Amino acid sequence: MEKVKKVLLVVFVMMFFIGIILVTDFGKMQKYKNNEVTDLANLGYRQMQTGDLVTGKVDYVLDTVAEEYETKFGIRTSDDSTKLYYIISLPNSYAVYETSNKEEYDTLDKICNETWDYLNSEDGSAPAPTSSLMIQGEVKKMDDKVAGYFKDWFKEQADFSDEDFEKNTEVYMISRTKFDGFQRSVYTGIGLAAVGAVGLIALLVLKIKAKKQSSQEFY
Repeated sequence: MEKVKKVLLVVFVMMFFIGIILVTDFGKMQKYKNNEVTDLANLGYRQMQTGDLVTGKVDYVLDTVAEEYETKFGIRTSDDSTKLYYIISLPNSYAVYETSNKEEYDTLDKICNETWDYLNSEDGSAPAPTSSLMIQGEVKKMDDKVAGYFKDWFKEQADFSDEDFEKNTEVYMISRTKFDGFQRSVYTGIGLAAVGAVGLIALLVLKIKAKKQSSQEFY
């Protein structure tokens, strides 16, 4: 019986804390409900701040600047990418877009190819990219490694100086999200936290009763 209680204790604690984590999406849900979402087309240079919600169409992609993938003992176990970081063009700057969606990989890769066909076309024979992708995202702090790869890309591929980089790029990245998932996440979190809390209280009550019963028998 004690082993079962210990297992239940771990389960209820995990449910409670996972629920609390999911409930943190409440602020994002309220932003979305209040239409506090910025269109990429209206985004000014370095106006993005952590926690902002943005949406819009991506027409130009320069490259994949970083990749994440599964490993075992430091060895890559699959050709599939678990996450990719793309350099996308905004109206007044360049930014990193983070996504783990495989369908988006295909579309963004296609846009990238069309972008370079257009940029490398000296006689203007290649049209501007005809493919595009509508994205929804949350603005987040860029991982230091990704930020380093981002800067190196512009130094190596565009011959940017540090000053050029500062003037033409964003500090924060856009991380793929689905706005309609915020509400589901919050309600799931409330449910998990509530069940976890009730379970923990029930275990505490059982423990108190067991102690009382044990002390009475001893008496």
